[in-house]
Amino acid sequence: MNYKVKNYTQPIIRKLDNGEQYILENDITVVLKEGNYGYIVRINIKAGAVWDGLSVPYVFRWFMPNYFIDNPLANVAGLVHDAMYASELVAKDTADDMFRGILRDAGVSRFRASTAEYLVEKFAKKHYGIEHDKWNLHDFVEITVDSK
Repeated sequence: MNYKVKNYTQPIIRKLDNGEQYILENDITVVLKEGNYGYIVRINIKAGAVWDGLSVPYVFRWFMPNYFIDNPLANVAGLVHDAMYASELVAKDTADDMFRGILRDAGVSRFRASTAEYLVEKFAKKHYGIEHDKWNLHDFVEITVDSK
């Protein structure tokens, strides 16, 4: 599937003292349009949500940063992906497709976004599910889907 960002709320993000986690300081809404069938996905994430950026291992940060200093939409990609995995509100492959689509709309190259999606498909799948939700992200997210 192909997801495109229709609009989103500008996030206010603060880095936590440990340096590897971030907290969302305002409520945000991300509206995506699914490209094959045209339905609209509205993802609401409440202030207070904590996540670990784009979950990029240190050794690969030359290829993809864990956090974009000047690209809030790219950071939203990591938050949405982590929230979708934590909440089980969508299937893993759908969460991965959303991740790639948001990264592309944030201006990340097709090669880097597709590589990032491939790596999360292969290595992050063990983190899918509420039982792996170490920051209780499932308490901060809701999703609605509307037809065209």
